[in-house]
Order: sequence, then structure tokens, then C-alpha cells
Amino acid sequence: MPLRTLLLVLLALLRPASAEDTTFLVVPVVGTIGADVTASGMEAAVQLALDQDVDLLVLEIDALDGTLADGREIARIVTMAATGIETIAIVREAAGPALPIVFAAETWLYPGTVVRTTDDGRGGRRETRLDSNRNVLAGAPPLSLDTTELEAGLEATREAMVASIPAGLDASVAEARRALANVLTDPRLDLATGSDGIVTIPAIRADQGGEAIAASTPSASDSEAL
Repeated sequence: MPLRTLLLVLLALLRPASAEDTTFLVVPVVGTIGADVTASGMEAAVQLALDQDVDLLVLEIDALDGTLADGREIARIVTMAATGIETIAIVREAAGPALPIVFAAETWLYPGTVVRTTDDGRGGRRETRLDSNRNVLAGAPPLSLDTTELEAGLEATREAMVASIPAGLDASVAEARRALANVLTDPRLDLATGSDGIVTIPAIRADQGGEAIAASTPSASDSEAL
């Protein structure tokens, strides 16, 4: 089977010397979702983790494009894996179709600095250092001049993120993720910490020319409807 189909899956299976120590499987989710990263590849990775009886499935995510349908299917596989294996996402950068995969992991981590190697256009390679101020997560709707199509694409991404939230998460964490999904796909919104936890607020107040959008904490019924 081609390497691309296997999700770049010559995976780093690391076992410490002591059998009592934690074992984990590192899965690179790097490149284009649906091409470099596939559902069949993730299924193979999860099966390998189950066969090896590892404790943690670690997703190293650096993906900015691809198809949302593939991202949602890969996220579904990760969510199902979370019933038997703890899942962790180490997020370098993720946008659009990669977001549901991030949301499917139970725990999120992100490195403060990322070094990315790219083609310099002259046959060589160039290193770019991204610091902690980078946009780790981005909505990234499909390119279009049609406002309706843009809004539909963002809403589909929001639904995919919310649908991917693991059922076993603490309620406050799940609510915070729903709020984040709203903010990532609606430029009118921002996040704030309220008495009930993380809430969404207008990015620009009505008295500053923005729309009058009430602050809210997404409810559980919002996710159940998706």
C-alpha cells in the first residue's frame, strides 16, 4: 500500500525499558488532509496502537489544507479510539479541515516554537521559525468570492469541530471547545472568561460599530443537534 495512503505511517512506536512505564504511538498528521493524511491511514495507526496495547495515541498535527469531509472522517476515527486509548494532539499549526482532528483529541499541547523547512524556490531548503505568537488554530474557509458559500463553509467547519468533541470530556472543557469552535468560524466573536467559564463575546462592541451579539456559553443541546 502506498506510503501516502498509510498517512506517512512508519510510526514511532516508543517503549521505555520498564514495562510499567507509559507507552505511546506517535502519528504524524502533516500535509494535506485527504491526500497526505487519510482515513485509511488513521485506521491503520489506531489498529497498530490497539495491537501494541499502547497507553497514548499522540497526534503531531501540522496541516493547513485539504477537504473537510476527510478531516471529519479522520476525526471520527480518533474519537472512537479515545474510548480505549488516551489521545493527545501536539499542535504546531492546524486550519480548516485539520480542526476536527484537533478537536477529537482529549488533550491538547502546543510547542512554543516551531521550525518549518520549505522550498526556497532555487532548489534549496529554507528554515522558518514560528514563535508562540503564531496562529496555532485558524478557521480557513474555502476560497470564494461568494459570501453565502464562505459562510456555509465556515458553518460546516464549526459543525465538524463540535461533532468531534469526545463524549468523555469534562463538561467545562467541552463547553470551552464549543465556544472556541464558534469563535474560529465567526469573525464577529471573541472569547472571554466569565463566571460560567469560557464564553463568546462580540469582537467589536455595538457602541464601536459592531453587531449587538449577546455573550453566551454554547449549550450541550447545541452539539447534540449536529
